Amino acid sequence: MSASRGSPSPAKLSLESSCDSRQHPGPPGGHKEQRHGLLRTGYFVTAVLHTDRVSDRKVVVIVDDEPGICGTLQDVFEDEGYEVRCAADGARALEVLNQLPNPPCVVLLDLMMPVLDGNAVYRAMKADPRLRDVAVVITTSDPSNAPAGVLIMKKPIQLKVLIDAVRTCCGEPTAPRR
Repeated sequence: MSASRGSPSPAKLSLESSCDSRQHPGPPGGHKEQRHGLLRTGYFVTAVLHTDRVSDRKVVVIVDDEPGICGTLQDVFEDEGYEVRCAADGARALEVLNQLPNPPCVVLLDLMMPVLDGNAVYRAMKADPRLRDVAVVITTSDPSNAPAGVLIMKKPIQLKVLIDAVRTCCGEPTAPRR
């Protein structure tokens, strides 16, 4: 469904935060009501994802097994106005990328990670017609193993340079800064 026309097409949605039915009770009598992307049935609130987009914000995906790096970069890019998704390993990164209704504008990708390393994620992205044109910025302490032709930032990363790289890949964020 487009954001303004037709019936919504529900899809699987993994919510970062949830609605509490005590704060948002459904209508009395258990009838259904749909408003603002929420489907209310009785006293339960279910999010409805429109399959053509999650929001109007540009999405940055951060893939790094260091929780401090993911958390810090998520805060930085959300403050800049981007929507952010994090993954702690390569397998989870591919799940996140495949769950997004539209490809992200950039993937910030660590190389050395458990389960599936960054090079394997990069190869999988290049083999996927939906993801092959997504910009990738490699963030690593050992750039010697990075794929050729990709922007590489050696850790520790200079935050201003990384923000500028994301803006170059994504353009200005579509949401105002927080």
